[in-house]
Amino acid sequence: MTTSTMKLILASALLLTVTACGDAAETTGHEANNTTATNNNTTATNDTTGATNDTTGGTNTTGATNNTTGEAPAWVAGLQFMREEEKVAHDVYATFYELHGTQIFTNIQRAEATHTESVRQLLVTHHIEDPAEATPVGVFTSPDLQEIYDKLVAQGRPSAVEALKVGAYIEEHDIMDLDERLQQEGLPQDVADVYANLRMGSTYHLQSFVKNLESKGESYSPQLLSVEDYEAAMGTR
Repeated sequence: MTTSTMKLILASALLLTVTACGDAAETTGHEANNTTATNNNTTATNDTTGATNDTTGGTNTTGATNNTTGEAPAWVAGLQFMREEEKVAHDVYATFYELHGTQIFTNIQRAEATHTESVRQLLVTHHIEDPAEATPVGVFTSPDLQEIYDKLVAQGRPSAVEALKVGAYIEEHDIMDLDERLQQEGLPQDVADVYANLRMGSTYHLQSFVKNLESKGESYSPQLLSVEDYEAAMGTR
């Protein structure tokens, strides 16, 4: 669990009180032997990197494995987690639109669908298992994210105003988590580029939720971001 995810679970419980008032894939580890290598139809070994594409061993993790330790680097698990984390936002907003009919939720839900699809494409590109491949709305393979989803929906269920506050809260968390993941060692450039775009989208979504709250005569104070980071995000409005 990332630091920001732990903060989200703890802060989520606090927010509820206030408002009431893959597996990393394994590789076979085969190495090319320049003197005895055999052309095998089911295993293609890259002599330059030592990465192995095993067509008979399940998930393909070519290019996403640390060839020294045989373990996937941290950014791989981070990318899988981000896939479901973006789905949390999408599914929460879809549920809030059904509950309250507030237009902003269906608008941002569409944007979140684009976000989670961009992460899915990265999983395909890097041959990483997709944890959200067959999960319906409101269902997650990560127990932590399942718990978060359930709590957030409960917080926003009473009214559109409470749902808007949850939306702003989600975008704060996404900004924090993306900042953390952008610092991961060995992060591929294409993954970094997508994360940067997702972060920009989250700032716009945060601004939209706060603007909608203000139009209803409600104020919003940051729940997770520092005052400086919050003001920086809102300053792009």
